[in-house]
Amino acid sequence: MEMKRIFLAGFLILLVWIVWGAFFVPTPKESVETKKGGIKENTEEKGGNEVSGEGTKNGAEKEQKEIKTIGELRVLEIKTNLFTAVLSNELGGTFLQYSLNNKKYRGSYSLQSSSYPQDLRHSYDKDAPVSFLFTKDEGFSPCNPCLGGVETNNEHKIFIGGEELLADNKSINITEKTEIEFKSDDFIHTIIIYPNSYRVLHKYEIVSEKLKEADPGLVWANGTRPSEKYGWLDDQESYGMYVTKNGEDSDYIAGNSETEPLSFQNIEWVGSRNKFFVSAVVPTGDSYVKSGQIIPRQNLTFSEKYKYRGSNPSVYDITLDFADNSGFEFYSFLAPQEYSLVKDSGIKDLDDIMTMVG
Repeated sequence: MEMKRIFLAGFLILLVWIVWGAFFVPTPKESVETKKGGIKENTEEKGGNEVSGEGTKNGAEKEQKEIKTIGELRVLEIKTNLFTAVLSNELGGTFLQYSLNNKKYRGSYSLQSSSYPQDLRHSYDKDAPVSFLFTKDEGFSPCNPCLGGVETNNEHKIFIGGEELLADNKSINITEKTEIEFKSDDFIHTIIIYPNSYRVLHKYEIVSEKLKEADPGLVWANGTRPSEKYGWLDDQESYGMYVTKNGEDSDYIAGNSETEPLSFQNIEWVGSRNKFFVSAVVPTGDSYVKSGQIIPRQNLTFSEKYKYRGSNPSVYDITLDFADNSGFEFYSFLAPQEYSLVKDSGIKDLDDIMTMVG
């Protein structure tokens, strides 16, 4: 009996030792070093990640730098005796809006009128100034003018009379000939505005060799914004048209997305009109247009935004490719379609566009 107890005690001691060794004995030093080595290895791997992390950090800094190269959007309002315009350094200097000052030119679809309660009031404001350009809020991209396919990232700085514009939303009254420059390392767009003229001179100087090789064309987008209350009144008298040098050739196109683009070269002017207003691009004498098009577009958002209009507006993109890839000049002319104004504009045969009635 005594022997059984001794064997049982020995067995229990052996069992306790085995269990303790399996679960509670500290890891041998070699194992710890090995584990540390593993940690060290992982740290080195992590260090590799840190390197790529630094790479990511550098990448982030690079991305940040790239973001920094995207300049600040600048918006400038100008007011002459005839019109008020909003300009931006977006796309290297473009009109965001253009409206007439004379109170007899009133009546327009406006953002305010678009919010009138449905079924209570027509979305047309008879007191709003006529505006010539479609806006982003209406589903259009501003490009009046711009270089086709060229992203500028708002890098252009604005200079007025040689002094850089540092403030945003500045408003200036044009009381004398005023030069506004939009400058970047790729190209310079100079706009010259006169206090008593609808003609605005645009000069493009292509600076970078890379951009010269790309040979971008000029774009004046979207045509002339409708101004009549009922869509059909504008649409039936809306056209895109061109006249070649010396009046040798001319043609026009009605606003229909199914219509083929109208091609031309060596023009006096190209433009669009609605019932009462005209927008024209007029190359200067030394700026030869080797090719160009009037491209009809269709926009479905305008009539959705302005209820009761009844139809979508006629929309035209004008594209021009100039022979000289280092620079070119042209006038923009956005004005009432009144015979005396058009005839006295100094734009040869522009009064031809007034004969295009439905």
